[in-house]
Amino acid sequence: MTARLKIDTKETLFDPIEVEIDGKVIKVRTLTIRDLQKIQELEKEAVAGSVKAIKEMILSRLETDDPEVLDHLQMPQLKTLIDFVVTKAMGGGGGTEGEAKNASGPGVN
Repeated sequence: MTARLKIDTKETLFDPIEVEIDGKVIKVRTLTIRDLQKIQELEKEAVAGSVKAIKEMILSRLETDDPEVLDHLQMPQLKTLIDFVVTKAMGGGGGTEGEAKNASGPGVN
């Protein structure tokens, strides 16, 4: 008997991921191998301190026409955003929507 695994790349197995920044709800694009390759290319620049590369890496995953949507995030908020998106995109359950949305601490609003 032949064993077969059928994968349809047009369908997704996971619920959509959304983030809310200053009242704007933004969908997060699914992550593919091609996306990972682009992110790895930008990562070299990001590690060297390129804020432009970091911003481009994040914006490439968000469905938004507003390239300035990230400009007012403080670093702890940016880290929370990245952690939430990566965890959810990989199918993990770490953190809840409320925890990510209401991240708090010194300098985080």
